[in-house]
Amino acid sequence: MSYLDGFLLSAGVTFTHLKRMGYLGYSDYFRTGTLGGYLGSLLKIVPVDPDKHLRQALRIGAYGLSEGYILSIFPEGERSIDGEIKSFRKGPAILSKELNVAVIPTAIIGTYEVWPRGSSKIKASPVTIRFGDPLMPLEHESHAQFTQRIQNSVRELLEEGGGS
Repeated sequence: MSYLDGFLLSAGVTFTHLKRMGYLGYSDYFRTGTLGGYLGSLLKIVPVDPDKHLRQALRIGAYGLSEGYILSIFPEGERSIDGEIKSFRKGPAILSKELNVAVIPTAIIGTYEVWPRGSSKIKASPVTIRFGDPLMPLEHESHAQFTQRIQNSVRELLEEGGGS
């Protein structure tokens, strides 16, 4: 929903988890030599272009997961224009199924109100982070079906929180 999501998610986990946590982030925001690149390196953000280099992004993610890292992926692939959740991409489902690792659905509620896409102003507003129960892919479930199950779980977390 906002540029703040990754930073706030990092603030919402224990230091033990944070040390083992990395992100896949859109390369345009995290170029080397920019403020975004500097902040991205602090949070262990691997810059990727999901439209051009999806296989590379998945390989990097798979390597991190196989080394015991926690990988945070924003499966919509972009920030919301209107504050509504967008369709999820299949990357998290593919990694989960191929590596047999759980997906932890997470809803970050309120950041669109704090700093919506297209705005240069940040406003004070409450933010809530909700973590769902871990989801494992089912044996005969397709990537698309698992992706939809992940998205449904995030939607439920958003509805519990009273917003998007």
